[in-house]
Amino acid sequence: MKTSILHIAPRNTAGVPWTIVREERRRGFDSWLLTYRPHPFGFGQDETLDLPFVDGSFMVELQKTLNTTPGKLNVRRDYEELPPKWHGNRFPASVLFSLRDRVWKSKLKKAGFPERLKDYDIVVLDGGLPLLRSGKWIESWAKATGKLATTYYGTDLRQHGVLENIDSLSDAVFLLEFDHIALHPRGTWIPFPFDSESMPAGNPPHSGPIRIGHVASTRSTKGTDAIIAAIEEARQSFDIEPVIIENIPHDETLRLKSTCHIFIDQLGELGYGISGLESLAMGVSTVVELLPDHEKYLGEHPFIKATEGSLAYVLRQIILDEPRRLKLAERGREWVREFHSPSRTVDIMHEKYRELKWL
Repeated sequence: MKTSILHIAPRNTAGVPWTIVREERRRGFDSWLLTYRPHPFGFGQDETLDLPFVDGSFMVELQKTLNTTPGKLNVRRDYEELPPKWHGNRFPASVLFSLRDRVWKSKLKKAGFPERLKDYDIVVLDGGLPLLRSGKWIESWAKATGKLATTYYGTDLRQHGVLENIDSLSDAVFLLEFDHIALHPRGTWIPFPFDSESMPAGNPPHSGPIRIGHVASTRSTKGTDAIIAAIEEARQSFDIEPVIIENIPHDETLRLKSTCHIFIDQLGELGYGISGLESLAMGVSTVVELLPDHEKYLGEHPFIKATEGSLAYVLRQIILDEPRRLKLAERGREWVREFHSPSRTVDIMHEKYRELKWL
């Protein structure tokens, strides 16, 4: 009988949970992705609950009320308690989440929950978020089966912390960001699973201006303002066409990225993200800031390093040195294929499951 695995995610963030699900299916597992909301940029899922009050203005105002949004999002954070814990169970957050749970409960029951949880051997919660913020349904299921896993993507752990009742029941904790390793003592780091074969090949124009791209999906996290300023500074010396991509469907984002000679992922202390992997997989030279400990952990890599202070200089240097730029771009394709293959990610996850005797 196939092992059944249910992945529950607020949405299919950067396509990561969907990539994991597809790799598990390839291996013969009965894997399913359920999201709270569809992704605005068109990343897929098996099923979406289309729940209200997940994102948008409601969550922005709630985060302001809870004071959970730091001034700078592209820096690491230090905590006295590890893992950092979510403290939104105080007034007024407790009342707001309780009201939301009431609204959600009727929609979840129509989708077959909580009874439907019994159909699955393993449940994986993205962001450590249960179906209801109270966590009651997931708690009951986990205490009965003991096969609960959680996966953290970025700001979920760094900014908000774990739900203590869920974290205490999760025997498998997976971390997708390098800085998370210092934040969760029980966590297992996994590389972003990335299907490089699905990326279009880079095809920048052979003549005309140098096209330098950047995806400004979350400006404060990516250092977008500093990136745009550095591109403008480099434009004083070279014929450059900035390609700033923002708030468009994912397929159009990929098309525009593939037309760039150089792509800048992000600046700050958090390293590279999925957007940088996309550009590398296309064969586009990719610039990012990497702190020394992160770079040491990676070993040999194809990224072009820069900081906010050095970015304009780095851009000028790689524009002048086209052979180096093209060599790093070619290496990038192979590196992504090996280091971030979905197979490698799922190997690590399932090794943890076997260690726990879940498989």
